[in-house]
Amino acid sequence: MTGKEQKPVFELQLYLPPAIKRSGSRHIETLSLPAADERFEQVRKTLGADRLEQCRIINVIGAKRDLAYCLPLSYDLKGLNAFAKALARKDMQIYSAEGKKCGELPGLGKSGMD
Repeated sequence: MTGKEQKPVFELQLYLPPAIKRSGSRHIETLSLPAADERFEQVRKTLGADRLEQCRIINVIGAKRDLAYCLPLSYDLKGLNAFAKALARKDMQIYSAEGKKCGELPGLGKSGMD
């Protein structure tokens, strides 16, 4: 993270199945989003994965109540990170006075990632 430290918008628990992981590596690791590329690499190494795409998301925790329900789970980890960065830039004001949903925030587009 550049500049001042950002608070996590989401925390993901990633699981790497034993059939894939390297000997001596952990099965589960937590990744806070938004995250720097270096953190992604650190998590990949800790889990012993060749690629983070091999991991499964087994738990999602949002910084605010019910925020995790806004997470578009159809995206890869880099896409989820971009979504978390967009929410952080909006100061996590996902519940506007007009009652707009997460994917309808100005500048995010319908998918939440546009």
